[in-house]
Amino acid sequence: MITWLKYIFQFVMLVALQVLVLNNVEFAGYMNPYLYVIFILMLPANMNRNLLLIIGFLLGFSIDVFEGSGALHASATVLIAFIRPFLFRLMAGPANLEISRMNILTLGQVRFMVLASIVVFVHHFWLFTLEAFAWRDMWQVVQRTFLSGLFTLFLIYLAQILVYRKTE
Repeated sequence: MITWLKYIFQFVMLVALQVLVLNNVEFAGYMNPYLYVIFILMLPANMNRNLLLIIGFLLGFSIDVFEGSGALHASATVLIAFIRPFLFRLMAGPANLEISRMNILTLGQVRFMVLASIVVFVHHFWLFTLEAFAWRDMWQVVQRTFLSGLFTLFLIYLAQILVYRKTE
């Protein structure tokens, strides 16, 4: 029960941080961080797939409600929730399937950041493609995906280092 309360608290805090702070951060019209995707990454690795998809939908829908963006974020978070189990098996490898959490300590910095990069760039590319919905804007979609993705990955790495720093 306490674990679920922790996840609910993290969910609410990430949505609030995204809506109240990060949605107001934009550089040159192309860089806007979407840190809320870290929630999908941080859920238990052995979570039921249907529950993972529902949580992904609720997370994206929560952002959509506050942004008034239709179902763009819901679509993007459901997509990353769908591919996450495949990516985790790929990154954890057959010898490490006993890992129950996906974070910088359990996977290591390189594997976690590769996993995070794939999730972030898939999320951003899907989100910005749906937002533009035109081939003529594809260069802008690629630019926004790359720049916003780098900014988001920096924030994810920073959050991981702050939360999971080793105590000496």
